[in-house]
Amino acid sequence: IFTLLLGIYFFKTKPTKKNILGVILGFLGAVLLYFSEISEFYTLNIGVLLVVIACLFYGTSVNVIRKYLGEMNYIHISAISFFFVGPFAGYYIFTTDFLHITTTSNKAFSALGYITILAVLGTSFSVVVFNKLIKDTSAIFATSVTYLIPIVAILWGVFEKEQIKDEHYMGVCIILSGLYLVNKKKVIQK
Repeated sequence: IFTLLLGIYFFKTKPTKKNILGVILGFLGAVLLYFSEISEFYTLNIGVLLVVIACLFYGTSVNVIRKYLGEMNYIHISAISFFFVGPFAGYYIFTTDFLHITTTSNKAFSALGYITILAVLGTSFSVVVFNKLIKDTSAIFATSVTYLIPIVAILWGVFEKEQIKDEHYMGVCIILSGLYLVNKKKVIQK
């Protein structure tokens, strides 16, 4: 939603009506999945609020990459972003008990190895692929793939034998319908 709104108002993108409808449908499906898990509709969850703020920054980032960094190599874009984030993350890790745990715990280095694998494959490689997707498609299409995250979460739930409600399946169907519309190209008739 933020990618679409920021793109329209600040970056002069021109999505189709089907793109807009697809983004709204995907969002409604994700909202259905969220509200199927809470008992009170008006409950404010600070974690959700932080995710909404992150999405605002995410939408800004994608639009900036698409509009202003179009000539730049997607690997360079990824490297620069990690270059700026790295020092803050490095500083933060040394304000925790990281050193103490790694020197005293028997399983610390194996855990650090798994975290390193997750960081390289789950974050670094994903950011490079995502930046390539932004450059090769549109900002709206690239961010629409994030609607697949709740679907993957539900599939993990099925795999782990968790109880899946009808609302979850409805939300998934709505999200997939939205993704279809976001990615639908106009057909020119002769």
